[in-house]
Amino acid sequence: MYHPLTRKHLYSATRVSMYFDEYGNEKSASGTAFFLRTSAGKLYLVSNRHVFDASYSDPRKKNWALRKVVAAGYCDGNLLPFDFSFSPPQILFPKNEKEDVAAVDLSNVRIDGALPGSVVPIEESYLAADADFSEVDISDIVAFPVYHGASNQPVMRTGWVASDPSQNFIGHGLSGDARRIAIEGFSWGGYSGSPVFTLDRGLQSGAGITYGGGFRGSKMIGVNAGHIKVADGSGAHAGLSYLIKSSVLIELLS
Repeated sequence: MYHPLTRKHLYSATRVSMYFDEYGNEKSASGTAFFLRTSAGKLYLVSNRHVFDASYSDPRKKNWALRKVVAAGYCDGNLLPFDFSFSPPQILFPKNEKEDVAAVDLSNVRIDGALPGSVVPIEESYLAADADFSEVDISDIVAFPVYHGASNQPVMRTGWVASDPSQNFIGHGLSGDARRIAIEGFSWGGYSGSPVFTLDRGLQSGAGITYGGGFRGSKMIGVNAGHIKVADGSGAHAGLSYLIKSSVLIELLS
């Protein structure tokens, strides 16, 4: 038995727009991100590396220099824009370049405009550590909040775990030994950087209630990093997406 996620999970998604400079010409891109609060109380903005670093997935953009990130999301049910200006950007990347995540320490950047105190952060304790993946099963239902196109609010996409979560997935177009899991689900442009959650599963014991089937609580198990294309060269979506495991993020921020 699976249990639905909450509005807090939905509104953890933040729309991000990146503005780059290429020899005096402004370029832009967009994606999804989320706020993460560490056990020490530090606040980070987290997404994929290819969202903040345009050249990561496209060498033709090697001269694109990030100048500004504009983030917009819901806080206490209201759409509130907040603006981050980096000079220069202070962005953390994993040592393994194949692990496509990135984090901005918001205490180390100049913020244009007040950062609302009511943003919806994901707590570090909610991230799945290496040991937690033993409780994630093949065909487990997952959900990830995204901004689809010009939608005025995030929507929750769903799918299920397609590869063995105890192993590192390598598929068409994906090389290197990165901590990845394949998802049977639909990721598309602008979805990159969204948090991926498992759902509560089973029945929880309580006062006067016992249940032998066990209960597993929801966790954030990774960061959505994109979709896999079919191998025939057409560029069509193969129906598979993939995430970078949350343990990479824990390691990055430790």
